[in-house]
Parts: sequence; structure tokens; C-alpha cells
Amino acid sequence: MPIAVIVIAVVGLYDLDFLTNAEDWREDLACAAYYEINPVAATETNNAEIWIKRAVTNASEKPSPESEAAIRIKLRYMIKELRAPALSEADQNTQIDALKDSCS
Repeated sequence: MPIAVIVIAVVGLYDLDFLTNAEDWREDLACAAYYEINPVAATETNNAEIWIKRAVTNASEKPSPESEAAIRIKLRYMIKELRAPALSEADQNTQIDALKDSCS
């Protein structure tokens, strides 16, 4: 019985760690989207490609890894949604500011 408790505790701690890091690649993807939309803000050391690589690295550490192709598809979809004609310019600017804030 004590072994079962230890196993449950270890699995619980692993799951807790997984949950705290689960969004890391999404935050990296948001930064990639910001620099993709606003390339003027990009620098040699802080640009969309760097954030894409970070997203791929962080996603690969998860139990169900995302490939670079899948990350790039998600990025394209994110940008497409941001540029949707249904969004007002003010809404687009608000979302772009939110992407920028995620990079801080």
C-alpha cells in the first residue's frame, strides 16, 4: 500500500509540473506571431524564427510533442484569425498589444 501512495504522489508531482509548463510553447508562439505581424520590432536576437524554435523546443518536452510544421501551422492560423476582416482595427490593435505583452 505505501508504494502505491508513493507512485500516486510522484505521478501527481509530474502532472503538476506538466500543468505549470503546459502553456510555455503557446506563449512562445504568441511572441512569434507578434514579430511575424510586426517585423519592424524584430531584431537579430529577438525575432519570429527564434520564438518559433523556442515553441518547438518547449512543445517537444511535453508528452505529446508538436512538430515544427505543426507549430508553423498554428502560427499561420493565429495570424489569419488576427487579420480576420470581422475584427475592427481597434480589436486587432488590442490583440497585437496582448501578443507584445506576452513577450515581456
